[in-house]
Amino acid sequence: MRKEKMSSTGKGRSRLLYQITLLLVIVLLIIGVTIFLVVNGALNRLIEEDKRDRIDSEAQIIYNDALYISNIQISKMLVDFPELDIADLFKAIKEKRINDFIRYANDGLKESVEKGMLGADAIMIVDPSSSGILPYPYALAASDDSLTFAEIPDYIIRAFDEDKTYLYTEEGIPDLDFSGEYLVTLIPLKNPLTPDEIVFVALRPFQEEAVRINDFYTSERNRVTLILALVVGGGIVLVFLITFFILRRMIYKQITEPIDELTSMAGEVMDGNLDVNIDVREGEEFETLKRAFKEMVGSIRSMVEKSIGGE
Repeated sequence: MRKEKMSSTGKGRSRLLYQITLLLVIVLLIIGVTIFLVVNGALNRLIEEDKRDRIDSEAQIIYNDALYISNIQISKMLVDFPELDIADLFKAIKEKRINDFIRYANDGLKESVEKGMLGADAIMIVDPSSSGILPYPYALAASDDSLTFAEIPDYIIRAFDEDKTYLYTEEGIPDLDFSGEYLVTLIPLKNPLTPDEIVFVALRPFQEEAVRINDFYTSERNRVTLILALVVGGGIVLVFLITFFILRRMIYKQITEPIDELTSMAGEVMDGNLDVNIDVREGEEFETLKRAFKEMVGSIRSMVEKSIGGE
């Protein structure tokens, strides 16, 4: 009978330890996941910033080259057309007709694209005004005749108005039938014909560069994420083991040992030993219980002694 009770007590203590362990595991997992998400989020932000810096660097190189080429193109046009008929040019634009000057400009831009300058798929000279000859921003000249007089999307004009030197688009420029990732270089130029500005626009496909950059950062992100997961996971396991053994020791000293002691003394009382020594230490966890048990045993002993004395 006593063994069954002690076994039941042991099972109860085991359940308590398991419950505390489970709670500890849950808390550590929550802390670990939180740390992982916070650090990984910060890491992703740093990676995205670095990625943008790389794109900025690529764009700056293209911008410098495009600035040089655009100035040469404009200067060459003016030299080859010293007596340009402005009225005829304006009329041609209004009629969306490619005259000799626009043809010359288109051929020059087309030659630049064919020679691989800037790595561009298309180059345009754009009038960004929506209150000019045409009621919308348009391509005054382009490396592809089909783009000449085409309406330029608002987001490109908006980027120019915001003094941006480039625009990176992952969805291409569907308004102009360009799909995929593109780096749009924007160079403001003084219009030699009117007081208004014109814009030299180069559309460079950025798919390969984007894939290369994304592959690099994906690889780095995966590597760092793995290291972070191992560090956080290892830390959780280490903290768990240390805490588990500390808790186990504390539970044994503060709970298990006193309960075992009380169980043993209760067993002796059940066997008829009313002279069992019950040591009550002040401040211990089960001080009140031990004191009550000691008083109970003392009361039983007194009753037994009185009963024997009465006989």
